Amino acid sequence: MNSTSGGQRIAVIDIARLAAALGVLIFHASGAAQVPKFRLPPFTVFGHTIDWLPSPFSFGATGVSLFFVVSGYCMYRSLSANPQPLLSYYRNRLARIYPLYFVAVLFSAVAMAVLGFAVTAPEVAVVLLFLHGFVKRYNLSLNGALWSMATEVQFYIVLPLLLRWARWIGLDRFAILAIMLSLVFRVIVQLAGGHEATSGGLALDTFLMNLLPGRAAEFAIGMWIAGTDSARARRYAKWLIVPAGIIGIGAKASGIAFAAEPMLGVFYGSLLIFALGGARWFGSTRGIIPLLGRASYALFLIHLPIAVLLYPLLPHDWGLYRQFAALLAMTLAVALPAALALHLFVELPLFDRLRTHRRGAEPRLAAAGGDGGAP
Repeated sequence: MNSTSGGQRIAVIDIARLAAALGVLIFHASGAAQVPKFRLPPFTVFGHTIDWLPSPFSFGATGVSLFFVVSGYCMYRSLSANPQPLLSYYRNRLARIYPLYFVAVLFSAVAMAVLGFAVTAPEVAVVLLFLHGFVKRYNLSLNGALWSMATEVQFYIVLPLLLRWARWIGLDRFAILAIMLSLVFRVIVQLAGGHEATSGGLALDTFLMNLLPGRAAEFAIGMWIAGTDSARARRYAKWLIVPAGIIGIGAKASGIAFAAEPMLGVFYGSLLIFALGGARWFGSTRGIIPLLGRASYALFLIHLPIAVLLYPLLPHDWGLYRQFAALLAMTLAVALPAALALHLFVELPLFDRLRTHRRGAEPRLAAAGGDGGAP
């Protein structure tokens, strides 16, 4: 994809990240406000009670699929434009994601303790080391948004091998095989059962599908977009966006889990292709929206414990919808400034201090669309 300038591309990616983070925030705020996950609470219209509408707030959870697509896109472009030794690559990834992640885990542990939940040292250690992606008991511990970071780290670890594989067999074949791998893995998991939530409030099939093999399609789609000619990518997206959206959203709403995330990856990938093609309409990297987009990683990490801490402050006699609206407004009012502060005074300074510096690397990274795809 090479039809727009680097600055415009970064603006598109920043806005995509912000949209994904806000979608996940809305989903978590609705859950913290006790809004049912699958159907809206009953309400009356012209004397008729409506109790069958699916909850649109839960669709915000699919923002994780957009994060994964963007991550695959950014990492492929960054490493293609700026090859680096393996140890430098891992050090830079750690410098990019870990300082904020460390702060978020500790903040989440303190928040849970303040709310009266038991927080153990092994639990905190498992989450700090990204091992909760492999331990179902702790997968949603401390902060339910952090499970995706474990999957993201799994992708970072194997990415050098994936890049070699993609170059060996070709990016088209690589993307098709990754999508097929995800679908086959997810079908096997769904057929094996384990649909009931157990320890940690998480069903076994959901836990297994969120391992990297189950989410490989979304990362691979992003990589394919980054390495494919823009005109060719738009031709595919034109035909895929509607059916992929219908299948992905329908599968998500109806519980056909094996098809949901891979098809949502195709849907969000198609949206990203069109957004990149019209990047000039998104403006430059200046302004509050792109800035919030650059702070979206911090927003993603801290919004849930903030929402959970704020919920007890709401009056108990308010209706469910009023409580949700108030909690959403309060969470945004607190989380957005906090995320900006963390981005400016923690994320950027520590990344600059901890990463491996290479002469002349920064301009190439900027032209590639940023330093990576952390949510």
